[in-house]
Amino acid sequence: MKFFLRIIYYIFSLFPDFVIYGVAKGVAFLLLYVFRFRRKIVQYNLDLVYGQNKWEASLLKEIYFHFGLTAVELLQQPVKSSEQLMEKVSSVNDEVYLEALKKGKGVLIMTGHYANWEKCILKIAELGNKVNVVIKDVKGLEKGYFSSTFREPHKINCWEKDGKVLLSIFRALKRGETVCMVMDQNSKRTEGCFVDFMGESCSTYASPLFVAAKTGAVVIPTTAYRNEDKLTQTVHFHDSMTFAKEEADEKSVQINTQKVTDYLSQALYDHPAYWIWMHKRWKTRPLIEKTEGLKVDYSGT
Repeated sequence: MKFFLRIIYYIFSLFPDFVIYGVAKGVAFLLLYVFRFRRKIVQYNLDLVYGQNKWEASLLKEIYFHFGLTAVELLQQPVKSSEQLMEKVSSVNDEVYLEALKKGKGVLIMTGHYANWEKCILKIAELGNKVNVVIKDVKGLEKGYFSSTFREPHKINCWEKDGKVLLSIFRALKRGETVCMVMDQNSKRTEGCFVDFMGESCSTYASPLFVAAKTGAVVIPTTAYRNEDKLTQTVHFHDSMTFAKEEADEKSVQINTQKVTDYLSQALYDHPAYWIWMHKRWKTRPLIEKTEGLKVDYSGT
C-alpha cells in the first residue's frame, strides 16, 4: 500500500498549477454536491457565526474548493522538497517571530487550520530554529504514518498528544525551540477553558497559555490565507505576547486564551473561506447550558 501511495504522491508532484487547480475544482464538486461531505456541519457553523441563511451561497463553494485544493496540495508534500513547496508561500511580520527567537525562551506559535496549515508550519521552519508540532494521528492511517511521510522529511519534529507531551513542550522551550499548537479545535471540558470564538462560547485548550506563563516563552498568534490566485498563500505573524508566572492560574489562563483567540477569530472574519468549517468547533458546551438549554447542538448534523 505504501508503495502505491508513493506513486500517487509522485504523480501529483508532476502536475502543473492549472491541473492542480482543475483537480481541486473536481474534488470540491464531488465533496459538496455528490458525497455532501459534512455539508450539514458546515452550514450549521456558518449559520451560527453569520445568522440563519445570512451568508452568501458562494462562500460554501469557496470553502469546499479550498478544502479540495489543500487536499491535493498535501499529496505533493511527501515528494516535493521544502524549497519547492515554499516557492508558493510568503510571510508578513517576520520580524515579530525573529525578535521573539532572540529572547531565547522559546516561542509558542498559536495557530489553526488556516489555508494550507502544513505549508504554514514549513514556512516557520524556513525562518530558522527547530520547530516542533503537537499532533493527533490521522484516522484511517497507520499510527505515525502522516507525520513520518508528510512532516518529518521537511525537518518538522512531531509529538503525539498524550500524557507526556507537556513535558516535551517544557523541555523544548527551555532549549529555545519553537512549538506550534492549534487553537481552533474543540477540546474536552477537562482540557479546556471557555472563550468566545466568532461570537459564540467554545471550549479551547488551556494548556498552551499555562505553559507560556510558566516558562516565559513568547506567544505569537499566527494565521494564513490564500492570495488572489488561490495557489499561493501568506503566513501572518500577529503581535507577540509574554506572560508572567503569576498568570498560570485558571482565571489568567482563560483571559490570555481569549486574547489569542481574538486574533484567530479576526483572521476568519477577514478570510472566511480558508478555514476548515467541517469541524464541530462549538460542540463542548458550558455546564450551565445543561439546565438552561443548549445554545449549540450538532445532533441534527
